[in-house]
Amino acid sequence: DLLQKVDQDMQLTQEFYGIQFPSPAQLRASLVKTSLNLTRLNPDVENAASPLTPAFSGKLIIPHRGLYPKDFVPKTLEAIQQEYNYNRVILLQINPQDRSFFAAFSWPEMLLPELKVFNIKIDKITGSLLQCLRKKTGMLIKSELKIYQSFFDLLGCKEFIAVPVIQEGKLMGLIYADNYHSNTPLYEYQAKEIMPLADELGLALHKAKQFRVEKHKAQLDPLTQLYNKGKIQEYLTGLFNQPEVYRHEMAIGFIDIDRFKRLNDNCGHQAGDDALKLIAETIKSLTRPSDFVGRYGGEEFIFVLCKAGEKGALQYAERIRKEIERQGELIKPRFKNQTITASIGLALYHPAYSHFNEMIEAADQAMYLAKELGRNRVVMAPEKPKNPLKQSC
Repeated sequence: DLLQKVDQDMQLTQEFYGIQFPSPAQLRASLVKTSLNLTRLNPDVENAASPLTPAFSGKLIIPHRGLYPKDFVPKTLEAIQQEYNYNRVILLQINPQDRSFFAAFSWPEMLLPELKVFNIKIDKITGSLLQCLRKKTGMLIKSELKIYQSFFDLLGCKEFIAVPVIQEGKLMGLIYADNYHSNTPLYEYQAKEIMPLADELGLALHKAKQFRVEKHKAQLDPLTQLYNKGKIQEYLTGLFNQPEVYRHEMAIGFIDIDRFKRLNDNCGHQAGDDALKLIAETIKSLTRPSDFVGRYGGEEFIFVLCKAGEKGALQYAERIRKEIERQGELIKPRFKNQTITASIGLALYHPAYSHFNEMIEAADQAMYLAKELGRNRVVMAPEKPKNPLKQSC
């Protein structure tokens, strides 16, 4: 977008000429402040007598102090609350499933649990609030208009400030503010003064969404769209950093496609890629949302089952193995009649495992034993090194 292009051009200019600029966020804050003050030189501009205070203009960079909404949104709402001494400031965001406003963040933050019941369908909004959303401008909404009863009933206020949060012309949310406890009057000019901060918040939310999308892409294997090795390690690191109780009945499975090199040599790399995608789709289709699957590398896949236990892990691995065998039989003509099967090794969590790599190694060794026993089977690693390996029926 335009702001990002300007940021990039300024960065290139700074690097080329060796000039030290303020940060893009600080420059935008200064430009916004200057523009607003220039408009107030025009007597026809509404609320020209209400200057943007230096303290408030200095807060325009707050939404850009982080890439996660949980870090910068509460601080932005706090800045609004402190500037006008509001009792409550809430960011309403849009639920895309039913096109309704819900309370995503609040200041004070302790209000949020009681606001979970808040849900307003956007297509039910009328009157001045609808105009506020359509015109993308901040407004003071009063209860005597006898509309938006759902807002007033749910929040118990007589009037409130409403400021749309917009990015690239699209409504992303609504900043709501009131004086529910003090009943101190609200003023229209306050809504107008909040708009620059709302614009910066919209930009920050947009960048946070882009960051989330790009981060997710970076965690995926491009061929199979499963999590990659880096994400697997990050996930397991998180599990092993938690108290041990979270790892009870946890299982790690190591899947390896049988005779994959021969498949590549005889049928070509495209056939090999097709086989990898088949395995990935099979694993995904049989995995619960609470569990984790990823491509470890080459023809190797890993799954992590939470609270599965030995019986549950063996049953899950057998379902995977049988479905891969069934699918492989169906598409065998595409692979010069070569069958596609998989060998699977399992490892159950035991306190003796001090690091997730030890569990992966145990599952890997069990997988190699499955291959030695004839492939296309599931083998459970021993809890302790001296215990015999268990083969599934």
